[in-house]
Amino acid sequence: MKAELAQLKANREELAAAVEEVARQRYERLMKNRGDNVVVGIQHGVCGGCHMRLSPQIVVSCRASQELITCANCGRILYYSRDMDMAVTE
Repeated sequence: MKAELAQLKANREELAAAVEEVARQRYERLMKNRGDNVVVGIQHGVCGGCHMRLSPQIVVSCRASQELITCANCGRILYYSRDMDMAVTE
C-alpha cells in the first residue's frame, strides 16, 4: 500500500503541474480550509457544497465553462455537466 500511495502522490504532483497556477493555488487553499469536497456541482440552481441558491448569473457563467467559477457563499469551485438538472429560471 505504501508503494501505491507513493505512486499516487507522484501522479498527483505531475497532474497538478499541468494546472494553471492561480487555479491550483485556489484549489489548495480550499482543500486546507474545507476538506475534500471543494469542487462541487450545481443541481437545481443550488451549490452542491453549502446548498445555498446561486444567482442565475453564476449558474449561466458556470455552464459556459469559460472561467473558474466559485460559490459566493462558501467559495467552493463550481462545475456543470449536461447530466445535471438545471433550474435557472423560476
